[in-house]
Amino acid sequence: TVLFFTVWGQAFGQAHLGKIQGAAQLLTVLASAAGPLILAIAKRESNSYLPLFTGLAWVSVVFAVVSLFTRLPKRSI
Repeated sequence: TVLFFTVWGQAFGQAHLGKIQGAAQLLTVLASAAGPLILAIAKRESNSYLPLFTGLAWVSVVFAVVSLFTRLPKRSI
């Protein structure tokens, strides 16, 4: 979420920033709504939440590392 607001204005400009952030917020709301279902399936399949949370922690680490090395696109003026 922090990257939404710190990078997108610089990367894509201000003209369509509201639409971009609105679409991103919509996707985060949908993902949040799917969370309870995903948790229930994980609990049913493995009788524990640990595999799901461990996997998601690794996904977060990968995203964090990738974000450190990702360059902003150059905008033409």
